[in-house]
Amino acid sequence: MTGINSTKDSIEVSAIPYDKLKKIIENNNIQRRILIIDACYSGLAAQDAEGNNYTEDELDIKGTYVLTSSGSAEVARFDTDSPNTYFTEELISAFKKKDCQTIKNLYHWKISTQH
Repeated sequence: MTGINSTKDSIEVSAIPYDKLKKIIENNNIQRRILIIDACYSGLAAQDAEGNNYTEDELDIKGTYVLTSSGSAEVARFDTDSPNTYFTEELISAFKKKDCQTIKNLYHWKISTQH
């Protein structure tokens, strides 16, 4: 995963590999977490530097739900007049609803609103 100004030449100091992020998250005492990756191409978090998909075991972070705002070939959409992306706006809106205050309910709510 990279920052805004990452380039191929600076990738080692401007990005963090998913496996390193996984170790950082797993090495704390928090038992349940949500990792939200709201960025263009955030689905790439599921791939290594060579573009190979991580296995389910490699992706799994015990006690953690991982949400990405876009697929590996999609940009994160936003309105320049808003401080948040559309994904974050929808997430905030959903969590304010009484029936969407769990990940399971949020998932089912989002699926039902897409049809």
